[in-house]
Amino acid sequence: MKPLLITMVKSNKRGEYTVSYNTDSHFSVITQVYGSIWKDVLAYCILNTCICFGVYYLRKNDIVDLTISDWGHNVTKLFVSFLVVTRVNMALSRYNQSGKYLNQMYSNAREFIQNICAFTRKDQSEEAKEWRHEIAYNTCMLLRLTMAVIDYEDSKIAPWKVPELTEELKKDLCDNMNMSVGGKSSRWTHGERGEKEEGLRVPIRMAYIVRKSIWKNRNALETEFQPWEYGKLFASVDHFMNGYYGQRNFLTTPFPFPLVQMARTFLFLWVFTLPMALLSDASSIVDHCCIIFFVTYGFIGLESVSIQLDNPFGEDENDFDNLGMAYTAFEDTYATIHDVDGNEWTDKLRHKMIGEMDTDLVGTEREWLLGGNGAV
Repeated sequence: MKPLLITMVKSNKRGEYTVSYNTDSHFSVITQVYGSIWKDVLAYCILNTCICFGVYYLRKNDIVDLTISDWGHNVTKLFVSFLVVTRVNMALSRYNQSGKYLNQMYSNAREFIQNICAFTRKDQSEEAKEWRHEIAYNTCMLLRLTMAVIDYEDSKIAPWKVPELTEELKKDLCDNMNMSVGGKSSRWTHGERGEKEEGLRVPIRMAYIVRKSIWKNRNALETEFQPWEYGKLFASVDHFMNGYYGQRNFLTTPFPFPLVQMARTFLFLWVFTLPMALLSDASSIVDHCCIIFFVTYGFIGLESVSIQLDNPFGEDENDFDNLGMAYTAFEDTYATIHDVDGNEWTDKLRHKMIGEMDTDLVGTEREWLLGGNGAV
């Protein structure tokens, strides 16, 4: 399980959760390499420029004239532009919505633990501390398992295999899923379920475990919660799950394929026949090559941006560092537990969340998250 954490540390080597830039400096924005789309489109730009020069060379030497009228390109350029821009807008909307759902999950996980501790901080019995510890761990695992579901396409690590799971919690999750896990088949299934599909239900089960943990306070605490306090706590779990269900919708509903197919077909036909149409006028070959290079960059670049925005999770530079942000939420949970129950219970929770991971790597990651000095 160590490679998962190593990958996370590498993706955060710049100390950022996504690509940042100095928006006030035009020069730095234009020339910045980190996060740039140039590396994805440069080969297409060079290829199309070579096509342009090749068509020019063949015509100039009377080998064959491949130039065509620019009438067709003039007719279709608005249609191609509409398809490309529409696709970018839809992809950007999904990207922004994914970020919103992530923030909804992080913020509600934090607020839930803070409310738990604020409502019960006067009760310092061992039973209350144990209950707060259980609640905090289950909440951290709800967030951790959700991140595992989101990252499954890249990591291929099923949520029930994350190292932070205790054996007891892992057994609870596996015993209540509808596929064969650990050589055991469920009697409830309506059909075969793959690992990815089954993983989507893990946070749902984990949310149910958190809700059960809330209700256990009747026996663990000296003071009963007021109805509005229960409402506040259950509402935080509900809001968290609303964020998960929104994100799950993106995971199970890909970008409409017919629109992607149409946009990409027209785009490549239009861009790579543009040299034949552009060379029909009397401008110089240098002018033509420069225009072809940057037009290719513009159109293919927009399509490449759409491809990156389609899946904002993984190891690409412009992807969300969702697991890194989840770790900051864990640290906020540790700080809250420390304020109420002290070092012993904070360390107990942190050691549980380390699981089987390399403690040296965890320390490195925590130092980065805390600014390199180990102080909050």
